[in-house]
Amino acid sequence: MRWILALLAIVVTLSVLSLVVTVLKWLIIIAVVVAAVGAIGAVVGVITGKGRPRLPR
Repeated sequence: MRWILALLAIVVTLSVLSLVVTVLKWLIIIAVVVAAVGAIGAVVGVITGKGRPRLPR
């Protein structure tokens, strides 16, 4: 009877761990996408001249 509880505890622990890993993976993917979009936006802004404020002459 006790090994059934141990097996159940192991299964629950593994499922929780896999859930945490999945959530972390999605957070990392979202962070990378946001950073890439921000970098592309900054590069496009600099190329078009709108990224940095114009210096008064």
